[in-house]
Amino acid sequence: MSYYIVYSYVPSWGHGPTKYIEGIYTDLDQAKHRQTIVCGVKAKPGINSSLYGNGLVSFINVVPIGDCHIEMFTTSPSPN
Repeated sequence: MSYYIVYSYVPSWGHGPTKYIEGIYTDLDQAKHRQTIVCGVKAKPGINSSLYGNGLVSFINVVPIGDCHIEMFTTSPSPN
């Protein structure tokens, strides 16, 4: 079993973007629905692909339940 984390950020040229977790779900369809709400209905939600809408960039990442070591806001494992 995995969790689907929907997160977003506002692109910024200043001090870097502020990132937000928009929701954590056990169902991919619920995560896609949340991503559509965040970015707007014209966006096509998906895992590991970015959406841009309503001034936000959004991603859905999959995180396994249990022990893991994942860089924040990605699904890339640590190089350890």
